[in-house]
Amino acid sequence: KKRSCELFKISKSSYYKFKSKKESLRSQKRKLDVLEIKREFLKGKKRYGAPKIKNRLEHRGVIIGINRVRRLMREEGLIPIVLKKYRYSTKEGKNVEGLKNELNRDFRSEKYGEKIVGDITYIWTKDCGWCYLASYMDLYNNEILSWNFQRKMDMNLVMSALEKIPARHLKGSIVHTDRGSQYTSKEMRKRLEKLGALESFSRKGNPWDNACIESFHATLKKELIYDMEVKSYEDTKEAIFEFIEGWYNNERIQKRLGYLSPTEYLRKSS
Repeated sequence: KKRSCELFKISKSSYYKFKSKKESLRSQKRKLDVLEIKREFLKGKKRYGAPKIKNRLEHRGVIIGINRVRRLMREEGLIPIVLKKYRYSTKEGKNVEGLKNELNRDFRSEKYGEKIVGDITYIWTKDCGWCYLASYMDLYNNEILSWNFQRKMDMNLVMSALEKIPARHLKGSIVHTDRGSQYTSKEMRKRLEKLGALESFSRKGNPWDNACIESFHATLKKELIYDMEVKSYEDTKEAIFEFIEGWYNNERIQKRLGYLSPTEYLRKSS
C-alpha cells in the first residue's frame, strides 16, 4: 500500500477513502437497466429497436422511459438490424379484363381467414443461384399461413403453398396477389373458385396494392437473408423455416398487433 501511494503520489487517507467508496445508486441502476436491455436485445435476435425493447421490459414489469432505452442502447453500441421503410410506387396501371382488385388496398381485417395476400420473392443461394419463395399471409394477424421455397418460379411454387392452407380457412376468403402468370393461370383460378375463395389482383405496376406481403418479404430479407452468409439451397430453406415458423409467427412482436406476435394476437382475440 505504501509503495502504491508513493508511486501515484497520493496520501494513505486518500487511498483508503477511494477503496471504501461504495458505488452510487445511480450507477447501480444504470448497470441493471443495461443488463435488462441487453437481455431483451439478444432475446430479440438483435432485431428490436428501443420501442419494442421498452414494451418487452414493461411486459416483464420493468418500468423505463423510451428516451433512456434509446440513450443506453446508443451508449452500449446496441445497434438493431434496422428495416428501412418500404417505398411503393403510386403509378396506376390499366386493369386487365377479368382481373378485379377486390381488396382495393383495404388491409383491415375483422376476422381470421377474411383476407389473405400472397407474393413471390427472389433469394440467392450458393449452389442453385436464384431460388424463389412464395408466401401467403392472413391480414387479420399478419400470420404467414403457408410458404414454399423452390428452385423454379412456376405454377407449382404458388399452388403448393396454397395447398398447405386448410380448405376451410380459404372458403369465403379474399385471396389477393399480383398479376404474375403463376397466379393468373387457369389452373390457379379454378382452384380458388373450387375452394370458394374470391380472387383479387393488384393493378398493373402497382405494388402498393399488395403492400403487406411485400413488406413481410422485405423484413425477411433484412432480418435474415442479408444478415447471413450466402448458403446452399437446403441450408437457406432450413433458415427460412426457422425464421417463419420459429420466430416470425410465434415470437416476433408487431406494433400493429399491440406488440404481440401473430399467434399471441390470434389466441388473445379468439
